[in-house]
Amino acid sequence: MSRFLRIFRQVTVEPVLFVFMLCTFLKYPVNQQLIFRKTCIQLYNESFCANNFTRKACGKSLSEQENAVQKSSSEWIFYNSVAYSVPSIISSLLLGSWSDKFGRKVAILLPLIGLAIEAISSILNVHFYDASPVYLLYGNILSGIFGGFSTILMALFSYMADITKDKSNRTLRIGLLESMTFVGGATGELISGVLIEKLGFMAPYIIVLTLITIIIFYILFVLKESYFPNQQSRFFSLNTFHGSLKVWIKHRPQNNRIHLLLLLAVGFFVPILIFTGTNDVLILFVLHRPFCFSSSMIGYFLAVSLVVKGVGVLIGMPVMTRILKLSDTTIVCAGIITNIASTVFMAFTTNTWQAFLAISSGIFNGITVPAVRAIMSKLVGSDEQGSLFAVLASASSVGTLVASSIFNNIYKVTVSTWPGLCFIVMSCLLLLPLFLMIYFCICVKTSDYHLEVNDADTLVDSQESVT
Repeated sequence: MSRFLRIFRQVTVEPVLFVFMLCTFLKYPVNQQLIFRKTCIQLYNESFCANNFTRKACGKSLSEQENAVQKSSSEWIFYNSVAYSVPSIISSLLLGSWSDKFGRKVAILLPLIGLAIEAISSILNVHFYDASPVYLLYGNILSGIFGGFSTILMALFSYMADITKDKSNRTLRIGLLESMTFVGGATGELISGVLIEKLGFMAPYIIVLTLITIIIFYILFVLKESYFPNQQSRFFSLNTFHGSLKVWIKHRPQNNRIHLLLLLAVGFFVPILIFTGTNDVLILFVLHRPFCFSSSMIGYFLAVSLVVKGVGVLIGMPVMTRILKLSDTTIVCAGIITNIASTVFMAFTTNTWQAFLAISSGIFNGITVPAVRAIMSKLVGSDEQGSLFAVLASASSVGTLVASSIFNNIYKVTVSTWPGLCFIVMSCLLLLPLFLMIYFCICVKTSDYHLEVNDADTLVDSQESVT
């Protein structure tokens, strides 16, 4: 019992990420299917779509109409990604460096407020079911202005970096925090399809709004601030942006500045491209022939994907770090290899059981990004964590935008010939970070990236924060 209480007392931002991911991954497949239905209604009519775009009616006789709806839906998914990503790139850069001066809690709260506003917008879009998909853009724009997905990840990982002064424990704690993405996301996606089939499109958004409201109260009245800077500055200024960029141009010993830039451009950005690109095309892929998944089947399929990745993080990360004593770079390699295997397998699937097996083969896909984050956080000082994660958050937003541009267009062009081609492109891109990590393993002489360069700074910053 005492051990359980000790573990419970260590819980900080994990419930926040769990609820945020549950709501995000609950609304994400609902949004895409709502776009699909609205697009179909705009091209044809509601009765035609209700009678023909079902699992039972899926067949070759409607291939032309199906391809038309798929192509148009892919375009609208891209537009929604742009509407969400562009404002969040700016806001995440601003809020990241800002949180190094004023603390983390406000940077955590703002994206949740934005998600609540988006949920209200989506409820209105469901109420006006026949309205154009263009009205879905407004909720995404507002959510992006408040920081969105990338900003809350920046704030939460900065919070975790603040409270884990022991760098040897940071990889594990960041990995466990990242696992909330898969646990919460799997829960959201598991119930999304069932909610659509049983209660319609309105229920998921009402649930999202309710849960976000509860977690906002948790942050306001339960969660403690993790970072107390010594000096205050103006609320917002151009120096805020400069602080985020200074991390990357600052001179560092042992070529660590070059290592940071390589990790950002290749080790972090490419896996983000693949993650967001997969999210953009996967639902359309399984809605297409020969799969023709129903809403509930889509929910089960996506939930299995996240559960498998969550198991890989929750079990694989502690085993690799604590028992096998693997370096962070070796852990990243393991994640990339399973990601390549799963994407290649998915490209050649032709039936349901193969699709489930392909998505399950990527068991260590989820450890790649948190391990890279951990490596990068060890290369900078504690007073640079917010700025570091701010740029990573903005890179995630840029990755979302670039991935949508690349993979939605590839899918739109190849949907009538080989829809799986975009997965082959993904597997080829993943070779870049794999080669980078192999280079680090062989040529960069460090010990698990627990570098001494920032150890003294970390100790000083810890003492000043306590004071």
